[in-house]
Amino acid sequence: MKVRTVIPYQYQFEEIGRNLTVTTDSYRLSDKLLRTLAEVYWPETEVDNAVQLALRLTNGCTGVWRLGDTDLRGLFLLDCIRFPWLQRVNLFDPVVNASHAAHLWSNYGWELWKGREAFVADQE
Repeated sequence: MKVRTVIPYQYQFEEIGRNLTVTTDSYRLSDKLLRTLAEVYWPETEVDNAVQLALRLTNGCTGVWRLGDTDLRGLFLLDCIRFPWLQRVNLFDPVVNASHAAHLWSNYGWELWKGREAFVADQE
């Protein structure tokens, strides 16, 4: 069942399964663009890890928003409950999301994302 709702910032979302939602304005970054973005924010030794994480979590989609018992947003599913200051920035912008993800990684490492469920949307 697909449900459309209107929420703040004029994003529209479709329910795609188990608390995952995607903006209709969302787009998938190509693997090359995703790698380029990771190269800007992560050390060379961590670029592959960042790319694989974004692909595993969101399939490279920029507008993923997981609501329910959590509030995870954007390409790297950043946790706006654990880090409420993230609610003040546009985490659906892949550049903003990646820069904040890299900042969190530099303080917490990859453990911050351990156990995070993967993006499970059906691919069309």
